[in-house]
Amino acid sequence: MSDSAPKFKITQTNCDDTIRRNTDMEIGAIEEISGADADFALQYFPDEAIEYSPEEEKIVLRKIDWVLMTTLCWIYALQFADKTSLSYAALMGIRQDTHLDPVTQQYSWASSIFYAGYIAWDYTGILLVRFFLGTFEATVTPAFVLFTSIWYKQNEQAKRIGFWLACNGAATLCIGPIAYGLLGVSTAGIATWKILYLVLGCPTVLTGICCLFCMPDNQSNAWFLNKRERLIAIDRIRGNYQGMSSRTWKWTQFFEAFRDVRTYLYVLFTLLMNIPNGGITNFGSIVINSFGFNARLTLLLNMPTGVVDIVCKVVFSYFSDK
Repeated sequence: MSDSAPKFKITQTNCDDTIRRNTDMEIGAIEEISGADADFALQYFPDEAIEYSPEEEKIVLRKIDWVLMTTLCWIYALQFADKTSLSYAALMGIRQDTHLDPVTQQYSWASSIFYAGYIAWDYTGILLVRFFLGTFEATVTPAFVLFTSIWYKQNEQAKRIGFWLACNGAATLCIGPIAYGLLGVSTAGIATWKILYLVLGCPTVLTGICCLFCMPDNQSNAWFLNKRERLIAIDRIRGNYQGMSSRTWKWTQFFEAFRDVRTYLYVLFTLLMNIPNGGITNFGSIVINSFGFNARLTLLLNMPTGVVDIVCKVVFSYFSDK
């Protein structure tokens, strides 16, 4: 290691100091944490100091990006494709086959019940499936934000969050041509909208199984890093003052979130964002089709919205880290 290169040290004392500084800033209370209540990172630090250079840190960051960001982007694209598939299936015969009556707003309920919960042969079946889809996918976005904050420094997070959010647009660019091709199949033994759900559902199931066994909980069990690189990955986020993980529920932190005005700003932002988002996502194809375009062309005309989605999120998130 060059003597001129900046060096960083990880020690048990550093870790203890970090934990003690994890305070309730609003009321000025300092909570001493030890034993079972301590953050998981405390168990992983060695007693002896370890030094690493900025070059080593860049190598670790590159590995994290290749594995973690690729996985998060893939999962986010899949869950968005599953969520918006009803909009494409609406032009592929699902409304006729399942008797979704537009007069009684059954299609509207079928699309919006996903957000209530954040095999289909009839209206009841669609409601049930969409509800559970929303229930199990409700944790995706907040979990991904938390996951990103665990692995990256604060000045690196907005860019990464923007990348996996932009995969909504990537999914839009991919699902349009797939639906276009399926709608042109006239010899299929089952309805084309059912084939669409199979095409989207099978990779989702396989991805879920793979992530169950391959997705690391945190830096300490990252299979793609060696022991030294894991220590570096842990030390990188020491400046975030948030720790890595803890299995002890702390009511003080729970109530602190409700005292933070930013919590309510996040809720308001999400609410306002999803008012137009829900309409465009679920009714975009139907609205475009109402202008006189045929069903197949309508499926392709959704693609420009994906381009706008990708460009805006990547550009704005890039400058957010500046």
